[in-house]
Amino acid sequence: MRAIIFVLLAAAVAAAPEKRLPGEAPLTSPRGSFRIIQRSDNDVWHTTLHFTKAGLPSVVFADDYRWPARFFASPDDQWLLQIQKSGSGDNIAFLYRIEPSGRIWRTEAPLSAAAFKYLEQSENLSTAHLYHAGLDFIGWDFPAGLLRFSIHASASQYGQSGVNRILIYDLKKHTFRSPKP
Repeated sequence: MRAIIFVLLAAAVAAAPEKRLPGEAPLTSPRGSFRIIQRSDNDVWHTTLHFTKAGLPSVVFADDYRWPARFFASPDDQWLLQIQKSGSGDNIAFLYRIEPSGRIWRTEAPLSAAAFKYLEQSENLSTAHLYHAGLDFIGWDFPAGLLRFSIHASASQYGQSGVNRILIYDLKKHTFRSPKP
């Protein structure tokens, strides 16, 4: 009898839908035009974007990391945000433009680095003393062509200020701004 209960319990667990964190790969884009797959090989994670349209080759991302990334595809499948753990408490973020032809463009500087540079210039904020820096996805405001995210970092010394801001990236103008209060 115990063996039957164990078999039934094991079958129920195997049939249960796999729970994933938002953005965790494998990820199918909202319109189904591509899928992100990550695989680990000796503690190094490799990422591949597979197009579903026949004739478009898969794209293997050039950078490999020790941790899997999280991905967020825009509602029209033309933008992809990658948030990649890069160290203890740190992450970097990359923004990709995906063309229907299968061509992929990545912003030259990581989105997170560009966001910190924006804060340095617009708010005269020094980032030299910051650690545990990163970016978190909030959402796509697609009718307006915007990406909303938070950017954060801790101060390395007592008495200094950390950073915790919400920013907006305009996908058409390629500019940052702070939301209006």
